[in-house]
Amino acid sequence: MKSLFILSFRFYLVFFLIVFAFCSLGVRLVHLQVFNAEKYSEIANGARKNFISLQARRGDVVDRKGNLLATTRSVVEVGMDPHSISDDDRMKFDELAKLLNLEVNSLHQSADKLTRKSLAHNGEIRNVRWIKLKEEVDEKIYREIRKLGIKGVYGNFKHSRLYPNRSLASHVLGFVNKEGTATMGVERFADYYLKGQDGWLESEKDGMRREMPQHRAFEVKPMDGLNVELSLDRMIQDMVEEELKRVVEDFEPL
Repeated sequence: MKSLFILSFRFYLVFFLIVFAFCSLGVRLVHLQVFNAEKYSEIANGARKNFISLQARRGDVVDRKGNLLATTRSVVEVGMDPHSISDDDRMKFDELAKLLNLEVNSLHQSADKLTRKSLAHNGEIRNVRWIKLKEEVDEKIYREIRKLGIKGVYGNFKHSRLYPNRSLASHVLGFVNKEGTATMGVERFADYYLKGQDGWLESEKDGMRREMPQHRAFEVKPMDGLNVELSLDRMIQDMVEEELKRVVEDFEPL
């Protein structure tokens, strides 16, 4: 009789514990899905949404005959996600180092999995998911890098300012610095016309932070900058600068 009572007690105890667990789970779900639904919905949408800036191509500067004095080329900033690098990927680092003109050891060091404190999330420890390997890589070389099939190595396309004639008429042209800011000369004076209008797109990203093109909501294409033609003649400018250089060397005025 006593053992029967103990068995009944255990049965009801387990039964009520299971019921209590499911009730607690139900209360928690109601708390999340009803009372805090808006809050967590905003967090989920913020984590999923992906806003990408589409950089406009800066216009060219040409002389009176259409010869290029300043132009823009597309380059790739190549980086690595250390947490996506496998042992098989490391076997390809010799080829990658040759393409990027880097030391193999530096690639292995970059592939070491790192963490850091996040300033935006109250000191939370987060994985370092991007380490820059090289800043300006030609598109042709980048295509060769992609053929290696290293999943954790990828690039961001950007524009780089190029002056084909080096220092010729540099005091007239000015320059664009690494931050993309026009400094001095025609680059600064005509910046409004040269810089164009950047575009943007709103999309979604998956768990690996890759864009899902099928979920693009809005896309505004960039408007490339206008070309600027100067009254300057490249050949005459080159002759004048060479002559001035010779005079300075002969008479040493400074």
